[in-house]
Amino acid sequence: MRCPDLFFSLASRSGSSSLSDSLPRFSSSFLNLHVAEAFRLATDGGARTLGKAETIGTLEVGKEANFLVVDLKAILPYPGEPSAGLPLHSENVLALCIYHGGPHATHETYVRERSVYRKSESSR
Repeated sequence: MRCPDLFFSLASRSGSSSLSDSLPRFSSSFLNLHVAEAFRLATDGGARTLGKAETIGTLEVGKEANFLVVDLKAILPYPGEPSAGLPLHSENVLALCIYHGGPHATHETYVRERSVYRKSESSR
């Protein structure tokens, strides 16, 4: 499977006149990335980059299960109103997790199939 065009080039640091000259320059396709593709690149793509795609990166039989359980109510743009104009299909839920997620929305964290964090009842 071929990754999309996410190539970047670093400007030569020698002779750079400003910090922006030495920052990565991303191709325009980076800006048009769909939420599902960004998620795939962060999970499966990250595992492939690390050379660990055989054991992590996707939820499959035989691989380590590393994942979060998210409190959907904590990431809704209009708390308490799940149907406030936003259909909650999988891509919207994924976008909410990416853009509104964080420690406040993490209910439980699993690493290698084991729960390593669970939000206490008093902090919900």
